[in-house]
Amino acid sequence: MNCSNCQKEADFRYRVLEVQTLNVRSLKGYNRVQAIGKFQDYGICMSCAERKLRETLEFSGEKRKHCIFSIIIIILGLLIILNKGSEDIVGFTGIFFILGGVLIEYGTVSEWLKLRKELNALTPEKRIERAAWMELLDVAPKKSIDSDISYIPVREETVKMKKGDFMVMYDLIPEIVEKAWSLVNADYSKNN
Repeated sequence: MNCSNCQKEADFRYRVLEVQTLNVRSLKGYNRVQAIGKFQDYGICMSCAERKLRETLEFSGEKRKHCIFSIIIIILGLLIILNKGSEDIVGFTGIFFILGGVLIEYGTVSEWLKLRKELNALTPEKRIERAAWMELLDVAPKKSIDSDISYIPVREETVKMKKGDFMVMYDLIPEIVEKAWSLVNADYSKNN
């Protein structure tokens, strides 16, 4: 099997079950409709997993773009306040720009710190496996027409989960938990 990202020989092989989620807005509010997709096989090579781990542990890429964007918003807010004062509606706009920039920055940095702490707590082998899974989630299709696609890995840890944990971990609605859990268990038993 080849790497789903760079087409080299894959070091990490994954069998996953697709779950398609359609977000529906109605008069009663916001609902999700989910359907079980098909089983797919993906692979990730060691170099792609190592690159993903390096990018995740470092403050770079998308995180840096968010940081620059929030700094620009904060500077714009400060310039608005300095030029117009804080007494009129334009001054309030400047305050909202500053608050928005701070919140964007806080969200980006706190999410990165949390993920970095989780990864550093793992053994080196588990850390690279987690990075390979994150890389797979980045390169696998995320949309199918109007539906979002998520993936449930077919592996021992997933099979050992209780149904409630399974539902929460993979963000499933109660109507499909039993079917998804049964399919993943049956496929794991058949292939192992």
